[in-house]
Amino acid sequence: MVVSSLMQIVLQYNTDIAFVQEPYTILNNVAGFPKGFGILAHGRGRKRATIVVNNNAIDVIAITQVSHKDVILTEIRYKGLKL
Repeated sequence: MVVSSLMQIVLQYNTDIAFVQEPYTILNNVAGFPKGFGILAHGRGRKRATIVVNNNAIDVIAITQVSHKDVILTEIRYKGLKL
């Protein structure tokens, strides 16, 4: 399964944020990631863009007004830096 391979890489390299195209979904919801991870996806139907956050010190907020199933726009805040 591709998700388990991705999680293995995220954990092995201590990756803070992963940008995932066409994530694994169950009933149109992103699946396969541990509960401690932040998962950002938006839109109706099958989500085709997801941001996965593996660092609780990073604050990620979805900007839903311009996000949809193919694009997820976020504001990322970390140690006084805003992206």
